[in-house]
Amino acid sequence: MGIARSFGEFIGKRRNSARDEALVWLARLKRGLRQHEGQELLTWLKRRSHRTAIARAAVESHGPEVLAVLSEIFPIPPAILDARHKARPTLVAAAAIAGACVLLGAPLAILLASGVHRDVYTTAPEATRRLTLQDGTLVKLNRGTQIHVVYAARARSVDIAQGEALFKVASAPDRPFYLHAAGRNFETSSATFDVRFDAPRTLSVTVLEGTVTAFPSPRPNSHKQPILIEPREILVIEQDEESGRALTERDVRSRLAWQRGI
Repeated sequence: MGIARSFGEFIGKRRNSARDEALVWLARLKRGLRQHEGQELLTWLKRRSHRTAIARAAVESHGPEVLAVLSEIFPIPPAILDARHKARPTLVAAAAIAGACVLLGAPLAILLASGVHRDVYTTAPEATRRLTLQDGTLVKLNRGTQIHVVYAARARSVDIAQGEALFKVASAPDRPFYLHAAGRNFETSSATFDVRFDAPRTLSVTVLEGTVTAFPSPRPNSHKQPILIEPREILVIEQDEESGRALTERDVRSRLAWQRGI
C-alpha cells in the first residue's frame, strides 16, 4: 500500500511539475518568445506529457490565439479541444470585459518563420476597400479601418485595430479563423459577419450567416462561458458589460448601409 501510495504521489508530482512548466511557457508565449526561447520550447515539447500539459492549460485558461500557436507546433488531440466546447453557449448579456489582445505575431515569427504569411491592410478616412485573403475569405473594409492578417498552415488569424470590416470566411473546418478585437477573441470555421468599433473600447459583432464564438476576456480565474452568436444576432461589447439581441432585416440593412455608400 505504501509503495502504491508513493508511486501515485510521484506521478502526481510529475504531473504538477509539467503543468507548472506549461504555465510558464504559456506566459512566455503571450508576451512573445525571446530569440533563444523558441528552440528551448521545441526541446521541452518533445515529451508527450509536456505537450498534453500545455495543451490542457491553454484550453483551460488562455484564448484561442495561444491554441493556434500550439497547433502549429504539434497536433492537439481532439479530446483536449472538446473540453472547450462541452456546453453549447447562447447569446446572453452581462459579462465584464478586461485584458488586452494577444497577437500571434511574435511567437509564430520565431517558431515558424518560413510557414507564416502576414499582411496589413488599411483604408483612408474617405475610402472603402474590398480584398480577398489567400484562402478565399472575402473582406470589405469601411473607412478608416486597419486589419493585421497572419495565416499559417493550420490557423488563420486577423486582428482588427480600428474601424469596421465585413468578413465572408471561406470554409475550412480544420483551419480555424480567429479574430482579435478590443481585447476579445472570436472563432469560426465559416461565417459572414461584421465587426465594428463604435468607440475605442466599444465593439459590435453582427453575424449574417454561420456562427461565431466569442470567448471571454483572457484574464486569470475567469469562469465565464463562450458565447455563440448566431445568424441575425449582434453582440455589443462595452468597457464594463456586454449584451446581445436578435436583429430584424431592417436592422441588418441599417448596420451595413456603409457598403452602399450611405
